[in-house]
Amino acid sequence: MSDIVKSVFENQKSDFLELCESIEELAENYGLDPDFQSAYVMILNPDHDKYDFKLTQMEVDHDMISAGYCDTQCGFDKDNGEVGRIGMFQESISSNEIREFLGDVLYDIYKLK
Repeated sequence: MSDIVKSVFENQKSDFLELCESIEELAENYGLDPDFQSAYVMILNPDHDKYDFKLTQMEVDHDMISAGYCDTQCGFDKDNGEVGRIGMFQESISSNEIREFLGDVLYDIYKLK
């Protein structure tokens, strides 16, 4: 994880959290139990040919709730850009597991919860 993702999240916090006050409030808006286990900010490559497939599979295979879609310009891909999302999980999952699952679709990740 780099400090870039954390900085992007802090600078675009209201967009990522969809104007909610906290990650818990955002999760509640999406129907997650209050004791959900994991939440990550992810910077992703929307131009990757497996972008939609990998995100859908992450939602299905790991019960990920995807929220807070944001356009970012943090330098991972200066030609095509990148997007940010928050991935929330009822169960515990590590950033390494997410990295392995998403592969080249994921530029970087930051753990919120």
